[in-house]
Amino acid sequence: MRYLIVTTLVAVLFCCCAKEESGIPAPGLIVCKVDDVNYSGPGAGAQISGVTSLSGNDNGKILNISIGTTNFTPPDTFIIQGGSATTVGSYSPDNMTTTYSTQVLSGEVGKIIVTEFTSDRYLKGTFEFKAAKMSDTTDVVEITEGGFNVKIQ
Repeated sequence: MRYLIVTTLVAVLFCCCAKEESGIPAPGLIVCKVDDVNYSGPGAGAQISGVTSLSGNDNGKILNISIGTTNFTPPDTFIIQGGSATTVGSYSPDNMTTTYSTQVLSGEVGKIIVTEFTSDRYLKGTFEFKAAKMSDTTDVVEITEGGFNVKIQ
């Protein structure tokens, strides 16, 4: 009996740890850290004109990710280049009054990794990027430990 309990406990711990290590949140969520502060909000996704867009909202804090394709063969890695208009990350701490964007920076500023695109159209993956304030490019936020599991409409 003791062996069964210990085996069950180990199995449960292993399963829980594996999910945490993947960085993929529960369905319908976008999560990350913004300058080391946790962000978690419901996410939505759409594909329009060859671009896949993901958007999250954590009590008025808006996070947007655009990937310059609608075709995925996971695992896919997309490098975010500053100045790019197709693969972009942005963040607003105040419901779009202030916007931080990867578009106003230069060079490689982050990446998006698509790990799965399910038959029921859930796009799953991880991301990280740096974004600068549109009105003051010396003011930069760092988005880390990002994960998404969003249904694409």
